[in-house]
Amino acid sequence: MRNRVGQIIFTKSIRWKGFIMYEIQYKLAKSRERFEKCWFKEQISDYLTFLASQGYSPKTLKSKLVSLLQFAFYVQSHGVSNIADIPKWVADFTKPYKNYDSALAYRSHIAGFIRYLRREKLIPESVPKPYRWFPKITLEYSDFLQSRKCLCSCRFKKYISFCQLFFEHLRSNRIRRINLITLEIIQRFVILEGSHHTRKTMREQCTYLRSLLSYLYFSGRTRRDFSAIVMTPRIYRDERCPRFLTRKEIQTALSIIDKRTTMGKRDYAIILLLSTYGLRGIEVSNLRLDDIDWRTSRIYIRNRKAGNSSVYPLAKSAGEALLSYLRCGRPKKSYRQVFLSLLAPHKPISSAAIRQILKNYLNRAGIKTDRVGAHTLRYSCAQHLFEQGFSIKTIGDSLGHRSLSSTQSYIKIDITHLREVAINNGEALL
Repeated sequence: MRNRVGQIIFTKSIRWKGFIMYEIQYKLAKSRERFEKCWFKEQISDYLTFLASQGYSPKTLKSKLVSLLQFAFYVQSHGVSNIADIPKWVADFTKPYKNYDSALAYRSHIAGFIRYLRREKLIPESVPKPYRWFPKITLEYSDFLQSRKCLCSCRFKKYISFCQLFFEHLRSNRIRRINLITLEIIQRFVILEGSHHTRKTMREQCTYLRSLLSYLYFSGRTRRDFSAIVMTPRIYRDERCPRFLTRKEIQTALSIIDKRTTMGKRDYAIILLLSTYGLRGIEVSNLRLDDIDWRTSRIYIRNRKAGNSSVYPLAKSAGEALLSYLRCGRPKKSYRQVFLSLLAPHKPISSAAIRQILKNYLNRAGIKTDRVGAHTLRYSCAQHLFEQGFSIKTIGDSLGHRSLSSTQSYIKIDITHLREVAINNGEALL
């Protein structure tokens, strides 16, 4: 069956809303016959048509179709006739596959199809799973956070995730009731978490823990307010050394990028903007086509972190890299953001993807540094300006800072002047 399904091919057909559509053809009549017997073949065809309109390649469409037909034959052989029951059979379908990559590919293809069916209201939305540990208390705590603290969705998820982590620790210590929490249990939990987290992370963890313990006390579930005994680690200002790269290291990372490829053109332009102007990853991600003024050779960075905007002269190297990407590398999409993903559906690239791009090229160049991200090049830009003798005020204006204290954290190490310091007279400097 798998070989016969694999005989399905795609050919270019009509255009729909500016996109080239593909129609399914078969080399074997039996494959055609099996597909016609599939009771949700129309939904599969509509899904593939939707993917084709998003710019997916014929090779990807064929791969997804083969996976969906395999899944369709499986659920049909088990007597499933209601499309709303499809999600229940995904785990059973992928369970026999011992190869992790094969099972992951099948789950990914089927999950995309299910998301499409839910978006089209063909099957109901999934019911959220109940919390695993102390579900009733966690649900009431989540309602408290949403109604009283008005947390954003990202912060709310962190609170609830930590709540479940703490409850899991209680269950592992055979604490079946909340009122049996003791000081030793809390101390053991803090020590365990502190063994694999930094002090900065533990400061956030202790904040989450105090909030949870305070809620448990005021809701009457514990007899003692344990939140007062949770001490956060002291964080000293500017205690960490800045992470920056030398000019030679940046040039090495840029030199290994293959600018002949579409990916290379995009990645080269991204890294060059980060290193030249010291931009944040989110600022490069949000850069729009309208922000580049080719007539006056200027680039505008709008809505920065401090609430201001900046204007830079467009450097020749940066301008040439952007032109090369826009002419030969950027997908033809209606998005106004400059940098888009290379794979369908070609959405604007995220700051997390920019961090991963930089990390990959630094690893390929053999450059080792801690906590690699767009801020690594931002620190590097500030350090290079400081070494050239620019004032802190000028560097702060270039980075888009409003306060000089924000700029000082970028230039904590003055290597040039430190080399001139000698402990004793006549001491040789290394």
